[in-house]
Amino acid sequence: MDILEATGRVWVTVNTHNLLCFSSNFSEFISAIKRPEIQVSFSLMTTECAINKEDNPIKRIESFRKSQTPNHCVLTGTVTEIIRKQYSVTTGKNVEVLDKFYGIVDCGIHVVVELFPSKNFHVGDIITAEGRLDICII
Repeated sequence: MDILEATGRVWVTVNTHNLLCFSSNFSEFISAIKRPEIQVSFSLMTTECAINKEDNPIKRIESFRKSQTPNHCVLTGTVTEIIRKQYSVTTGKNVEVLDKFYGIVDCGIHVVVELFPSKNFHVGDIITAEGRLDICII
């Protein structure tokens, strides 16, 4: 039996940032809305051409509607951690991968961003990325 989750857009306020995010499990937010505080994680779905090194160290995150991506986001921040592991459905464990990895980017809040090997990113690099901002309750 397949169960389809409702997807939706969610406006959240984190510190001074009002962010429009995509939720792949919108029903979780409906049930969580009664709680005074919710712990969430943010991730940015991007492409290799939409992420670059930056010289300007000013942290920022902005989300807005764009024609093809209603939950569009642009962020600038520092890579604080690089994660080279990914969950394997086959083994049920986190395994190291070489063809892609993720970085935690501090742009005023912490966002997980896919980093591409061809860009040669390192901890401490300042990057600008744009794409769809996803949110997940943890």
